[in-house]
Amino acid sequence: MGDGFSSAEVIAAPWVERMLLMLPHWRNIDVLSLCQAYGLVRTKAWLLAVARHPSVTLTSAGKEEMVRASRLYYVSYVSPAAPGVL
Repeated sequence: MGDGFSSAEVIAAPWVERMLLMLPHWRNIDVLSLCQAYGLVRTKAWLLAVARHPSVTLTSAGKEEMVRASRLYYVSYVSPAAPGVL
């Protein structure tokens, strides 16, 4: 990521945000810690830069809303018979 926010970063931003927020919540996977453990310093820096970019932070639904929406989606559409709190 240079001075600007590239088209690739615009496309990747929602996925980066969800990966950083939802993987720890649902699967106990901390992507940033994994990057650190495997020496992926530039990847970690890029993920953080994308997640912290003003256009991402100002338009984010936030963790609580993402958790609520993902729970609703998975219980309602992916596994309708699965127990879940809506």
